[in-house]
Amino acid sequence: MGSRVLVIALYGWIAVQIGQFVVDLDYVAGDGVNVWFGTGQVVSLMAVVALAATMITAIIFMVWIYRAMTRARKLTPTLTITPGWAVGWFFVPVASLWMPYGVMTEIVEGSGVSAPAYAERTRPLIGWWWGAWIVRSLLSLFAAFASRASESGGSINTRSMGVMVLASAAGIGSAWALSMIVARVARLQASAVGVAQVFV
Repeated sequence: MGSRVLVIALYGWIAVQIGQFVVDLDYVAGDGVNVWFGTGQVVSLMAVVALAATMITAIIFMVWIYRAMTRARKLTPTLTITPGWAVGWFFVPVASLWMPYGVMTEIVEGSGVSAPAYAERTRPLIGWWWGAWIVRSLLSLFAAFASRASESGGSINTRSMGVMVLASAAGIGSAWALSMIVARVARLQASAVGVAQVFV
């Protein structure tokens, strides 16, 4: 999967998350009742669409990570992370909290042999991407535990949905930063190999 496909998938995921954000915000604003989407069918459909969009985007992203690291290692053979582990680190407990940041850093640095200054300007985006994703993950976990702790669906449920609103916002920010990183990596790798673009 190429960079262009991933960027499109990320924009689609962002659109779905905005929809989820609106639905969750409606629940919070209604103090535990969906005012605009009262039937519950929209809420359920939104949850299914969000799950499907997340799974599809994650698969496309993992394919892109593998290919981007493969290209980066061809440009910079001294990189320490293999394409297989570039994907694998996302699934290793505990290490997955920081290693994906290292994976993306190596991809950017390894791709920036012909434009190190541009690669260096891309590095802050990696921090924003991964930091926002960690915040989203932690908020989602907190909301899930708070929701389970509430037997009656009272104030804790409303509070947990408020946390989900914040989690959606963090996820949107993370996906936007990632789309910028992907586009920049494509430009860096295209510049390094002397072709018009790597959006294929």
